[in-house]
Amino acid sequence: MAKPKEREQHIRQFILHTVEHHPTNIAQVTCTEFGISQQAVDQYLQTLVSENILSVHRSFSGTTIRMQLDNETPRKIETVFNQYSSGDEHGFTKTVVPVKRYFACLPSNIRIYLYYQRM
Repeated sequence: MAKPKEREQHIRQFILHTVEHHPTNIAQVTCTEFGISQQAVDQYLQTLVSENILSVHRSFSGTTIRMQLDNETPRKIETVFNQYSSGDEHGFTKTVVPVKRYFACLPSNIRIYLYYQRM
């Protein structure tokens, strides 16, 4: 097994050689290649950015969500995705909060008021 410093250099070199081909998922590719955590890869990326070796270009805003179903489920990813999207758009446009299940055990004399304000 490589010494810690050698391994760190190897990971850094891998990121620098691979980022051009995987700019949006370099962390995932590095995690898979070296069997290390997302947090560890984030530290390498932050160090490379702070050393001005890499730069971050963000031309998007919002939240990215990655969906993956367990291999043992009979559900299809399209069915799950459609529960949270309008179908016309390519994104999550609906929010489902299963409140009843959390408050079903409360006595009937307690009322729960939930407010949602779209920003």
